[in-house]
Amino acid sequence: MINLTKKVYIMALFMVVLLAICLFYFTSMQTSTQNKSNILGEATGLTIHQFNNRGIIHYIGTAEKGIRYTNENTALTDIALTVFNQNRTVPPWHLKADHALVLNQNQQINLNGHVVIIRNKHQHARAIQLQTAKLQLYTNTHIAKSDQKVWISEPHTQNVTSATGMVANWQALTAHLLTKVVSIYDPKKSH
Repeated sequence: MINLTKKVYIMALFMVVLLAICLFYFTSMQTSTQNKSNILGEATGLTIHQFNNRGIIHYIGTAEKGIRYTNENTALTDIALTVFNQNRTVPPWHLKADHALVLNQNQQINLNGHVVIIRNKHQHARAIQLQTAKLQLYTNTHIAKSDQKVWISEPHTQNVTSATGMVANWQALTAHLLTKVVSIYDPKKSH
């Protein structure tokens, strides 16, 4: 009797494990199918030119890959963007990032990965470079925020400032570094 009870117990345990594996597989298949059903479209080699209401180019962007979701959000990989100052008094900003998520009908852009923003020197402005791992852009308020380590430098000089966290207004050309601010001038280095 004991051997029969052990066999029944082992068989029942085997059936429970088999049922759990089947349920896990079925659930993961449903989740995978559901996620793919949220995709509205995919494209590679993207280029966009955006003009303002006066017909002046506002920005030019490229992305290696883009995925548009049914909620109208867009995920982009390997992006490059050039944003032009609308009164053309300062040179354009050049932005690169590994990944971007465009949310809320283009009102918020979350940049992730190696984020680099550069503005070249101009008669009215110095060159500037900003690097971080994560940056949120709010297009309606012209605000850029990061809670990550941020490095700001003037290319080809010895000036480097770093901080943890930043809030910037690209229209007002202001930036507030939040914590752990360090500024270094090293004449032996050229950045």
